[in-house]
Amino acid sequence: MVHPLFILDFLLEFNCIKWSDKIEKCNSNKYCEITYANVQGIEEIKAELSDKNVMKKTEDNMKPQFFENLEADLNDLDEIEHKYKYNDFHIKYYKSKL
Repeated sequence: MVHPLFILDFLLEFNCIKWSDKIEKCNSNKYCEITYANVQGIEEIKAELSDKNVMKKTEDNMKPQFFENLEADLNDLDEIEHKYKYNDFHIKYYKSKL
């Protein structure tokens, strides 16, 4: 299971962010929007995507990435906690997005 702090970190890092601001050489004007999924669980998600065009792409970096059996490193968790709990810059930044 992925530790919930990683989910928070991902959400706060990417939600409402313009792709071209995060990905080098990206010319898209699209914004990332993270929402709850209708399908839950790795196997269910893989089954749902199996017949989609994105899975038929030949370049692996264009396909969805699945991260399974990850273990949380306590140092990473401490870093994430500090990043959002004690860092005035991040606190002000994310409050401004609300």
